[in-house]
Amino acid sequence: AGQTKGAALSHAQIVIADLRTALKTDRQVQLLVLLLVASLILWNVPTANLILYPFKILVSTIGQSCAVLAARLTGGTVEALIIDPSGALSSFHGGNQALTATAGALGTSIVGGLLIYWGRSQKEARHALRALGIVMLVLTVFYADIPFLLMSLMALTALAVLFASTKGSDKLCHVLLMTIAVQSTLAAFFRALDYVVSSASASQTTEATIMQNLTGVPSLVWALLWGLASAVILFFSFWLAYRPDQAAPTNHS
Repeated sequence: AGQTKGAALSHAQIVIADLRTALKTDRQVQLLVLLLVASLILWNVPTANLILYPFKILVSTIGQSCAVLAARLTGGTVEALIIDPSGALSSFHGGNQALTATAGALGTSIVGGLLIYWGRSQKEARHALRALGIVMLVLTVFYADIPFLLMSLMALTALAVLFASTKGSDKLCHVLLMTIAVQSTLAAFFRALDYVVSSASASQTTEATIMQNLTGVPSLVWALLWGLASAVILFFSFWLAYRPDQAAPTNHS
């Protein structure tokens, strides 16, 4: 046990040292940290929060799509894909409820982490944006069960992403993708904090309360675990993408 603990501590020190080096030398990492700090500041500022609203719609789409996908893959049927940044859950029957709830809670973190890794290359960022825009537009047209105004905003967001991926420069596509990646990981973290607050309210149904009903483990515990997992995913996504021995793909301006 002592050797395992020592190895884990040694590895953690290596990861931290690598990230410090990347922060000092890599402009992409500096950009990501700047976006992260700005998002943390703006997330709950009422007026500035409007700037982030299109990203929150997109992130909500990612999270609920992960939950719906988990439900379908485990034999469930989907009644409605509900896109709501305030936290409403999509409606489905059957499937593995534990996997579906976990996918809804951590899906945005996992996708955000993948986007951070994928977004190392400005050229690849364009393809990632195009894929996101297409998926979001298809979900809006065929599956979304939301008010007309929110559906319109969702469609406009998808079209804006597609337009940027087609007409924007490599640098613009890269910055936009990194912004979406940061928003995705942060959204999962803040959602976990919302679970902590809502755990005191038995009337509100969340992924955490679903897990509580399934396992008997308090929703607060699930909220804390998912919040920690989101932070770990963000941390290690940075490291895997930008550690010194990682050869970054060639960028094209």
